Amino acid sequence: MKKISWWMGALLAFLGLMIFCFPTFWIKLAVIVLGLGAIAYGIYNIVYVKDLFDNTNYKTTLTIKSIASIIIGSLAVFLPLAFAGATWTVMIRILMIYLFVVSITGFVSLALLRDSDIDRKKYIMENIILLLVAVILLLISPENLARGILRVIGLVTFLTGCVIVVLTIKLEKNITEVDATIVDAPETEDKE
Repeated sequence: MKKISWWMGALLAFLGLMIFCFPTFWIKLAVIVLGLGAIAYGIYNIVYVKDLFDNTNYKTTLTIKSIASIIIGSLAVFLPLAFAGATWTVMIRILMIYLFVVSITGFVSLALLRDSDIDRKKYIMENIILLLVAVILLLISPENLARGILRVIGLVTFLTGCVIVVLTIKLEKNITEVDATIVDAPETEDKE
């Protein structure tokens, strides 16, 4: 267990250092992951959510939203891999527009669900979060924001890994000292 903790701490420290030193790579990875998430979101909506409510307008809105998610997600995954360079910036902007469109169509879908008995709270929160992320991407340069956030995440991950390594070494030292104390302690006999 001690060696696993030590290796996990060292791995976390290394990963944190890599994120801190090479944030651009992690931004590209995040764009691809967001693209895969958009594809999965679109497929999930088509397969499960579309038939949740029997309303033609609701189904049409959700189908359009789902198809847009799959198309934008596919572009986010495959376009940067094919063309690289400026494509990343373009894809971040496209993802920002996508987040606006998805949140607005989500609110339209929720309005259509108003008269149903479906609990809308989680869908409201989902659309608010999507809208907030889109607004943040609009107000702040996505590249600088992402680099800054990733550098903070990298630093925190690095420090966490270092703390785990140090605590594991100290714990191992304390256990060794306790073992040595137990071995050196004189044995006492109970006299009755």
